[in-house]
Amino acid sequence: MGRHRPSSFAVVLCLGAAMASGTIAAPEKGSADAPAESARITPKAPVPDASALKAATKQVDAVYSKDLANARNPGSKGALAKKMIVAGVEEPGGSATRFALLALARDTAAAAEDFETSFAAIDELGKGFQIEASQMKAETVSATARSLRTPGAVGGLITQIDPMIEQALAADRYELALQATESALAAARHVNDRGLIQEATARSQRVKAIEAGDANARKALGVLERDPSNADANLVVGRFRCFVKGDWEHGVPRLAAGSDAALKHVATLDLVRPTTPEVQSELGDAWWGVGGKESGDVKWRILDRAADWYRKALPNLPGLKKLTVEKKLREFAAVPGPDRKYGHELIVLARGAVDRRENGAIVLHDGEKVYTAATFAPPVAFRIVAMTDSTNIRIKYAADQIIFNWEGNPNELRIDGGPAGGRYTAGAGKVPVKAWVEINLVVMPDTMVISVDGKERFRTNADFSQADMPLLIFPVGSIVKVKSIVATRPLPK
Repeated sequence: MGRHRPSSFAVVLCLGAAMASGTIAAPEKGSADAPAESARITPKAPVPDASALKAATKQVDAVYSKDLANARNPGSKGALAKKMIVAGVEEPGGSATRFALLALARDTAAAAEDFETSFAAIDELGKGFQIEASQMKAETVSATARSLRTPGAVGGLITQIDPMIEQALAADRYELALQATESALAAARHVNDRGLIQEATARSQRVKAIEAGDANARKALGVLERDPSNADANLVVGRFRCFVKGDWEHGVPRLAAGSDAALKHVATLDLVRPTTPEVQSELGDAWWGVGGKESGDVKWRILDRAADWYRKALPNLPGLKKLTVEKKLREFAAVPGPDRKYGHELIVLARGAVDRRENGAIVLHDGEKVYTAATFAPPVAFRIVAMTDSTNIRIKYAADQIIFNWEGNPNELRIDGGPAGGRYTAGAGKVPVKAWVEINLVVMPDTMVISVDGKERFRTNADFSQADMPLLIFPVGSIVKVKSIVATRPLPK
């Protein structure tokens, strides 16, 4: 059995021993895995001791040795790992067999570059045992990052660790977030993919910047303990809490006591909590002006605050002012923010047949597909830049397929399946051949709008509210290149 065991399985035993000795403890408040204080906490079992775990692992090895030997490709290994998870969950809670099964599932999936399944196994371990799931995920990523073979595998890894990084940042676990981001960067460099390297570098720099901001804020809090009215220290703490952590409740009073005149003014207005639409809109304008001077996540946080006040004011604003606020909300929807699902280039993290690339574009042959790692629910607006060498650019979102250049009638836009299925439109489906086109697909809970190169081709009303899926692109009998996929949040009508 030993020769069939995934290469990272030794990490399981090391972690098991460390957890058994107390090195890795149950999550506490401030942990990346800490539950809400109001949640009912089910007692967790201690990690089995080394002797019990060794015996259970031997039993699991005997049961799965043949299956592991026969699992010769990533797909079959991932499927086997899923079966192990099911078997592990069926074992008695807290048992060494349960731990050994889930641990083997974790490493089998990781060896197959299926981090979604690997992390699912870790989550099951975290539900029943006194471990910190986020720490175990980080260790798994570190152990496997440099063994990944393709950009697609690295993209899948990044997709899975993003939520863990955000949880770690929210819990001020910067060392954990940095460990995960550095592993992602190492993996991107290993496969030598420029887009992934840029994405991972930006993520690592963001974590380091937040950690540095936290250190400065803590120093400023020390000053405020001695001098609560110190304006410079209040500014530092206020900026960090509002613009980095999104803690406006505790940050706005600090800004109002700070040394930046513009921020002091708008924060003082914010503390009043205006209730009239005119003043709410003016407060939104004030935050919008502040945000225009910033960049990156800080800009998004400030504009998000402006958008909150705009949304409060919008229903009761008069004509021209209402149109102006709607325009700003649309502008905000396109601003990249901490939620990596929206406003970012999704082609970098796409899944499917992603390994054949040409000048940064993914090249799809007949029978291949590419799809977003994340799922989306309306309202959502997709911007797709693609090219076909002949026929059939097919898109799947809120429908089984939306077809451009259909081989049966290239001029007809076809929509098959879903709430708008069968609503074919003559003269709306033709796109140029061997030329990049920009396709915009906007799906609201009750509306779908399709445009090509800025011109509306199709609009229909139906109930799209239940759509919650990735966006998928594929050719049929053609070669399709996909250069860009970006999702934004459109303003609900």
